[in-house]
Order: sequence, then C-alpha cells, then structure tokens
Amino acid sequence: MKITLKDIMNEQLWGQTILEVKQTLINYKKKGQIFFEESISQLEQQNTFEIYYFGRSNEKSTINAFPIPIQEFRLFNNQKENRKFINGYFTKYYGIDKNDERVQPSNYKLFVGTDFVWLYSNTI
Repeated sequence: MKITLKDIMNEQLWGQTILEVKQTLINYKKKGQIFFEESISQLEQQNTFEIYYFGRSNEKSTINAFPIPIQEFRLFNNQKENRKFINGYFTKYYGIDKNDERVQPSNYKLFVGTDFVWLYSNTI
C-alpha cells in the first residue's frame, strides 16, 4: 500500500511526531511484521513509499514483496523445489498463483526480520 509518513502521523496510531513514527516503523520492520524498501531515516514526510503488512496483502499494493515465517523459511538445493516453496507463500499472501518461470529465487532479494523473512523484487 502506498503511504506517506504524514499519512501515518495523521492517523496517530504509531506516534505523533515524525521521530516516533520513524522509530515505530523501524522496530516493526526489524521484526519483519512490516516491510518497506526505503531507508526511513532518509524519508521526508511527504515522500510516498510502499509498505507491506505480514498478515495480509492490500489490494492497493504493488505485487513485489511477501513474507515467510522465519521458522518455516528454507532454501533448497533444487531450483524447482525453491520455486514451488516460494510460490506457495506468494499464493498464500496475494491469493493468486504465479507458478511460472518468473517466480525464481534468483529474482528476489531477502530481508530477514526476527519473525518473518521478506522476499521482494521489482521484476515480477
């Protein structure tokens, strides 16, 4: 879901000041409960960025990141098994099946949080 720091501040759910909001976002990202690519410390209040929540995707989100619980995450020696494993979590998160050649482990970068691993890519 595309959002700005100003939008988050207006909701007053994660803090009232820009510093409180940024700190809360960083803490949730470290856990893997949310994901965003941007460096929050560099973001201005009006800059739009994409944020993903671990529990569910948002129909307004760009489809390029999804979580895997840290205790379930694994990589296989076989690319076919990796693709099948990754596709299962992609399908579970977005509700669509991307079982094709583009869903390759090599197309993704990893962000490892304490609770969730996020796979993300701009190539899907």
